[in-house]
Amino acid sequence: MVTDEQVAGEEVGRSIPAQVPMYTWNLAGYRVGHAPSGAENRHTFGGLTDQAFGMIPLLEAGVGGAWPWQDPPRSVT
Repeated sequence: MVTDEQVAGEEVGRSIPAQVPMYTWNLAGYRVGHAPSGAENRHTFGGLTDQAFGMIPLLEAGVGGAWPWQDPPRSVT
């Protein structure tokens, strides 16, 4: 989703199931976004460059990961 993140009415993420990742690129730089982000398959990025879409596989590769001192990563279903 590429947006200026202006919002009115219901939260936009409600139309996308929670198990489906939602990636938002905020082009306007508003401090408050149109939807929660940073957890539970909801991610917001500031700005858009030719490298921006490279963030998606990095985030998806880290799902279910663990730090070396933690238990082994759990599988993602």
